[in-house]
Amino acid sequence: MLTQRSCIGFILAILVGVCSAGETRRIASAPGDDDAAFRYAQKYISLIYQGCDFDVVFLEFPQERSIFTAETGNIDGELARMKAVVSKDSPLVPVPTPLLHMELVPVRHVDDEPIRSSKDLEGKRVAYQRGFRIMNRLVPDSAGAIKVNSTHQIFKLLSRGRVDVGLMMKQQALMKFSSYPDMTMDKPILTEPVFHFVHERHTSDIPCLDRSLNKLIESGIVERLESEYLPSDPD
Repeated sequence: MLTQRSCIGFILAILVGVCSAGETRRIASAPGDDDAAFRYAQKYISLIYQGCDFDVVFLEFPQERSIFTAETGNIDGELARMKAVVSKDSPLVPVPTPLLHMELVPVRHVDDEPIRSSKDLEGKRVAYQRGFRIMNRLVPDSAGAIKVNSTHQIFKLLSRGRVDVGLMMKQQALMKFSSYPDMTMDKPILTEPVFHFVHERHTSDIPCLDRSLNKLIESGIVERLESEYLPSDPD
């Protein structure tokens, strides 16, 4: 009996076309402390590759090591990154269509002043998850940067008054607010497209992967995945 997953893969293979039957791609990924978001990302990438008749194995590394390992060529690709954090001479090549648009939001105590831009971070104690290279260009030199291992730690520091602001992805913040009713988030201070990257030796995979990704978006499967795995936005 065909499972729902195998049915989806079969349909996508017909719609998109097969790139190279039976091959496996190893993808570096960096798990966070939000299991639902991580499962969503892996499911999303799995379906893209399944549409091209590839199997996928995910190998998990810390944030910084994940992209470094993919760049060495020991791994076939990297789960999802903004282009800005991948160096221009990197052997990693993006699939042209963005997976999603990442919104980076400031989280603070409800009684504190809103953060409207990175300029408002000047002189504040700012916590963010280590390994996110984009933070280097967002957090002013005058801010006290505190790097931690998880968004859970950011919220703990905020609740204890150890930091003034936490920076994180919007979906990460939404997953934590039910446990921290005295916290709020401001409008995003950065919105950037996020791409899946493959190693340059697999650039021949990219046309098929891009078609598969677009079929997932157009068919509504990506929207259903978001509803299944990610918290709804109250806005």
